[in-house]
Amino acid sequence: MSNILDIMVADRNLATILRSAEAARLEIEWSKPGLFTVFAPTDLAFGKLREGEITELLKPENQIKPIGILNNLVVEGRNNFKDFADDHAGR
Repeated sequence: MSNILDIMVADRNLATILRSAEAARLEIEWSKPGLFTVFAPTDLAFGKLREGEITELLKPENQIKPIGILNNLVVEGRNNFKDFADDHAGR
C-alpha cells in the first residue's frame, strides 16, 4: 500500500506540494501507512498564487505556516467527493 509521500513522489503534478511537505519536515508523518484522503493542489493551482509567495512560505523561518496548511489537506480514511457534497445545495 502506498503512503501519501509515495503518491506525491510518483505524480509530477504534485512537485510543489512535495517540496512544501519537505520544507515543513512532514516526510515522516506522511510516510506512515494508513488510509488517508489528501486534497492536494497541483502545481497548476500553486501557479495561481502571487509571485514569490511559495518561496516565502518555504523559508526555514516560516516552517510553522506550511505545517498548518498542509495538515489541513489530509483527512484520515478514504473519502469521495460525494462524502463532502452539500445535499442541500440550491434549496
